[in-house]
Amino acid sequence: MKCFARLLAGGILLATILACGGSLASNSTYAGVWSGTFSNPTTSQTGTLAVEIDQGGAANGSGTNTTLGQSFVISGFIEEAGQINWAMSGGQTGSFQGTLAIDGNGHLVGTVTQTVGSTSVDSNIDLTPQ
Repeated sequence: MKCFARLLAGGILLATILACGGSLASNSTYAGVWSGTFSNPTTSQTGTLAVEIDQGGAANGSGTNTTLGQSFVISGFIEEAGQINWAMSGGQTGSFQGTLAIDGNGHLVGTVTQTVGSTSVDSNIDLTPQ
């Protein structure tokens, strides 16, 4: 009986939170729309990125390797510590993996590993909030 009462109380609390506009999703430090550039010093390739990060850390967006003229779609996640795992699909297939942080200018920046096919190189990302 005690267990049922606790379950009922928890259900009522959950319903109240959701009814009042609350959310069970965490409030990601990185939530919002970000856009900017990526550059790869090894291959001298550059490009643009536009990513929307939701309150739970899910990331979706698009990018273009302007050097090669190839566009791609981004999907993945950013953890609260800044660790990203973003898949690239479309014109370029691969991933961005590493750690980003918000710098003193409010930019989301970092050097991450960009993998396309069997090639992995370090790329610099610099995104500004929109």
